[in-house]
Amino acid sequence: MIAKPVATTPAAAAQGGRRVRFGLTVGKRLARRSMDRILIKRILREAARHSAPQLDAVAHADMDVVLRLKAPLPAPDLLPRGQLKRALRADADAVLKRLAERLTGRANERANEQTRDRATPGNTK
Repeated sequence: MIAKPVATTPAAAAQGGRRVRFGLTVGKRLARRSMDRILIKRILREAARHSAPQLDAVAHADMDVVLRLKAPLPAPDLLPRGQLKRALRADADAVLKRLAERLTGRANERANEQTRDRATPGNTK
């Protein structure tokens, strides 16, 4: 599973305020049965809902996050449904946490650059 920030459109930026939106995609190649695709989307939606406030706090602008399944699901008879749900949720939470950490790191780098620019003598900015 991956989370990938996508550039927003100028129309979305004109609405004002920082906002994180989520998109979900689960292909038939990776989850054959429609009930599995629906289950995955439900789990991803719930994970996104829980991490949205944290991502809103660290996002420096409007951001669209696309979550997609990257590896095929195991056969239904190999893994109990409850275990599959827990594994998907844990994976989704881990991916969104890494994204938040990455955004926090970028925000810290940006703040350090601004501080460095202000401290540089002869700065004409």
